[in-house]
Amino acid sequence: MRTLTLLALLLACTAFATEDTEENRVKEVERYLNLVPVAEMMSDITDSMSSTLPLDQQAFLRKVMQEHFDVDLLTETMKDAMVRNFTLEEIRALADFYEQPVAKSAMEKSTRMMGEIMPVIQREAERAVQAALAQQEAANAGE
Repeated sequence: MRTLTLLALLLACTAFATEDTEENRVKEVERYLNLVPVAEMMSDITDSMSSTLPLDQQAFLRKVMQEHFDVDLLTETMKDAMVRNFTLEEIRALADFYEQPVAKSAMEKSTRMMGEIMPVIQREAERAVQAALAQQEAANAGE
């Protein structure tokens, strides 16, 4: 009897499980994007990027991004990429996470953290490129 009950419960859970289809992924991605609006994300990223610039250039970057950055294009691109790359379960887990107040707090802190580490990333990228160019020049000179 216990086995039959367990089997019935398992079948019932399977029957109510949402199938991992493109249509269902799109619905969950739309739920996710309502919780994590791309326009807000880009505003946060712009603030983070501009904080690494001299004061006289910060307002210009914000204006350029607000007036000329195609948020709708990025939103559609993100939507398509998420549908292609994540399972329904993964998208649902992301959306469920972002429904929690602690997630919003973590995202705000993450944006501030990126603003703090972005100058180091930029300096290191520039240093790495300069080192590679110097190495290439030395190799070319030795030929």
